Amino acid sequence: MIRQDYCPKCQQITSQKTVTMFTVTVTTCQQCSTTLKFEYPPRKIFQAVKARKSINRVSPKQAKRNRELAKIEPPPDGKCQNCGKSPDFRGLAKHHKTFRSHGGKDTLDNIEWLCGRCHSLRHYIHEK
Repeated sequence: MIRQDYCPKCQQITSQKTVTMFTVTVTTCQQCSTTLKFEYPPRKIFQAVKARKSINRVSPKQAKRNRELAKIEPPPDGKCQNCGKSPDFRGLAKHHKTFRSHGGKDTLDNIEWLCGRCHSLRHYIHEK
């Protein structure tokens, strides 16, 4: 974009060219090529552009596991399979009876639906 404005170096009204490169806007004087102004985007826009470059990719193995886990539906009554109560604000969570790190599988007989409190307690008890 080219517009007329005052250049402090030339000390006269000259044409100024504004170019946007990688989300930074640079304004230069057309006569003396002096950089007059840098404009950076708001922080949120810059973070969004930066985040777009580092897209998390899922391996085919993980994608298959995610699809299999999505097929396991919560209990029809919507209650915790441990205490039988309705879930708190955290909702129901899938819990592996035998942890995957200990050789547990993503099968229906190894997964149970627990409320947030019971899920936290299971992991707390297991770690001790």
